[in-house]
Amino acid sequence: MIRSHGKLTLIAAAVVCIAILMAIFAPLVSPYDPLKQDLSSLLASPGPTHLLGTDNVGRDVLARVIWGSRVSLIAGSVSVAIAVVAGCFLGLIAGYSGGRLDDVLIRASQLSFRSERQRLYQRGQAMLAEELPWLALHPAGEWVGDQLRLGKRPMRWCYRPLAWPVWNYEHRRLVRFWSAVDGLNTTAIDALASRRLDHLSVVEPSIDDLADQLREELAVSRRHLRAVLDGYWDRDWRREHTGDESPEDHLWRAATAVAIAGPCFVR
Repeated sequence: MIRSHGKLTLIAAAVVCIAILMAIFAPLVSPYDPLKQDLSSLLASPGPTHLLGTDNVGRDVLARVIWGSRVSLIAGSVSVAIAVVAGCFLGLIAGYSGGRLDDVLIRASQLSFRSERQRLYQRGQAMLAEELPWLALHPAGEWVGDQLRLGKRPMRWCYRPLAWPVWNYEHRRLVRFWSAVDGLNTTAIDALASRRLDHLSVVEPSIDDLADQLREELAVSRRHLRAVLDGYWDRDWRREHTGDESPEDHLWRAATAVAIAGPCFVR
């Protein structure tokens, strides 16, 4: 009898094998030339002719996915192969030689992880978690979200400083189902599971509490926008804030936070 996780493993392995076979036999299974344009079928919806539709210049999306899997497969295989060869080579040297060389290689690997943590710490110090502006990205929070792959899940998520209430101007009626202090709120989970929404304990701020919080967050957002504008043209600042988000994205987030929080506070 195959357990449930064993079935999932087999399904995942089958999907990977199908993707590899599609990449290998792309000329045979691809329905169209991935570069051929059909200007009479721009942005066509999925249908019998184009199973996944077409893009903005009439190219078949399915054909481009099949041929693009070749590039992804080669890039992933080469990067993994380089890492495996380098790791095995250094591991064999460290294991057979021992002594100081072994210590040096181990310390070097530890420094690589430490440097990443240090970089996150230094960037995090530039933006205190106690006054995290709305829409701003905190390196530590983004790292946690990336490790949990929250961006790939069908959910919207954000983080707030512990010193601030969980509600804000956009989310004002909230249900706490977990906290770092009390852990899982089984009452809320049971109510959600049984769809007894009247049993949920909703956290909602008063008008005065909301106004005080908006006043504080507006001041923090303005200070953050001023800091972004001061460092926007600095080469080091731009290098540190270039990654998944560009410097322009950071500027847009800072300006949008002020533009949103200001009118909300006036209302």
